[in-house]
Amino acid sequence: MDPLSHPTSVALKALTQQLFPELYQQRRLELEEEGCLVPNGDSNRPARMTLPLFTLHVSVFPGESFPMFIFEPRYVLMLQRCLQSSRCFGIISPNSLTSEHGIGTVLRIESCSSAGMQRHMIVTSAMHRFKVQSYHEGADGYLVGILETVHDENSLTNSDGSTVRNEELDILIELLQKAVPTRSQAILRSRSEIGSQSYYEKQGMLLSSVLVRDFAKRQELLELTDSEIRIRRLVEIVEQSTRKMSKS
Repeated sequence: MDPLSHPTSVALKALTQQLFPELYQQRRLELEEEGCLVPNGDSNRPARMTLPLFTLHVSVFPGESFPMFIFEPRYVLMLQRCLQSSRCFGIISPNSLTSEHGIGTVLRIESCSSAGMQRHMIVTSAMHRFKVQSYHEGADGYLVGILETVHDENSLTNSDGSTVRNEELDILIELLQKAVPTRSQAILRSRSEIGSQSYYEKQGMLLSSVLVRDFAKRQELLELTDSEIRIRRLVEIVEQSTRKMSKS
């Protein structure tokens, strides 16, 4: 039996509250502070939020599906807390965590399956980017951060949210879409409806996710906050990669 998917014992919960009311309330407040329990069941996240953090040398773009193997005891506990509440946590590389311009991504757990005792396979969806305002080590050994949601500052949108069409960028996007490998075309289409970013921000994120594999370049694209610059930089990266392949 997977302990993470097993429902909480109502009788045991009631007994714990009765015998240890102060400890129970103290632990509940700690979990709310860590972002693992959402007060009043409110799952809506504001522009500023508190969430558990998972540090890993990866860059995940909004819209991506990201599988993970969870086995460290502290992260198994984190997973359990998340599944009982918002199902969300932040992922960020260790270098980005301590960088002034470091950016990570909020992941939402879509599925969880047991892979043996205290080992779990999860599939997550990348929701949106964040910048860490501050962080500390929580009571269970994993990091907890106060996070600020990040969107592109220059996303080529009007005040009413409509897209400012840029013919040159549209041509670049069309060229980039043609560079997407056939096996990734279906992935690109399936992700096109995910997220709430503006058109050019979303296109830049989606194309970056399927065209760039190098970690440093992915992180560079993730941290940009200008949709036009990201698309132009992506074109440069693809052209550099194409030239290298033609020479080899």
